[in-house]
Amino acid sequence: MKEVFELASTGIYSLGYLIKYAERKGLKTKTGKHLGKSHLYNVLTSPTYYGQFYQDGILYQGNYEPIIDKTLWDMIQKALKNRSKPKVNSWDTDWNGLAYCGVCGCAITISNKVKHFKRTDRTVTYSYAHCTHRRGDCVQPPIPVKAFGQMVLEAVSKITIDKEAWTLGVQLLKEKHKHETNTNLNQLKNYETEYHTYQAKLNKLVDMRANEELTKDEFMVQKNDVLKEIAGVEARINDTKLSARSWLELTEEYLNNAFNAKDIMQDGTAEEKRKLILSVGENLILKDKTMQFSFKQPYDVLLLPKYRTNVLGD
Repeated sequence: MKEVFELASTGIYSLGYLIKYAERKGLKTKTGKHLGKSHLYNVLTSPTYYGQFYQDGILYQGNYEPIIDKTLWDMIQKALKNRSKPKVNSWDTDWNGLAYCGVCGCAITISNKVKHFKRTDRTVTYSYAHCTHRRGDCVQPPIPVKAFGQMVLEAVSKITIDKEAWTLGVQLLKEKHKHETNTNLNQLKNYETEYHTYQAKLNKLVDMRANEELTKDEFMVQKNDVLKEIAGVEARINDTKLSARSWLELTEEYLNNAFNAKDIMQDGTAEEKRKLILSVGENLILKDKTMQFSFKQPYDVLLLPKYRTNVLGD
């Protein structure tokens, strides 16, 4: 389920796509039914999954291991707020929603046209990438999906590194990880001290309420303030615990993507291709039957002539 939360936090995927992804992973409701849009929306917006819950209109801190942290939950809420314009839809194709029209700015979509040849009694399906025309007529000409895919393949293949560069990068990564771990341990101790301070404050408020030193309204206001502080500290603790691992995973993903980019684009699954493209690229623009493709940082550094000459030996 955590993977669904992580996908939702990007703001790229629609609820329909997330439901299909959940189905492929075998996720169902407690009653064994498939997830619906309303059910999934309720799951994504529930504080229960980051460790808090409502009872009688009051938000309480749960005594259980949360699935996600508050930072990720906040990202999901922001993404859902802007979900009226999803960048990826749930149609079954590799390329839908990845690129935009360079003429009018609408999304590029894939359409199939079926043609029957009477003389040979055969039916052929042609697939085209074209502008959705949602802003009116557009002069952008359609192109065959095969040509569209080839342009994306050629663009992504520009960041490929060889095995020697990949091996060196992994070795340097491990050395850097040792230093980051020591720094994070010291930071973690400070946050945990802060957490225990707020937890003691919360316990004191409960005692004061039990002894009727606070009214219900006073207790709720002060308790919610403390819970917000606790949630903030917990988020910082989780971020610190994950930061060393996160940058390690991100850098490892960076090296692996660069090393495997061409193979994934040629032989990977639709999901692997989409994930790679969204990880390394941005501003995919189709104009005049050509693809304009920008690489995200730090993948763009692999395009620098100085880097490719001095490091990769091209």
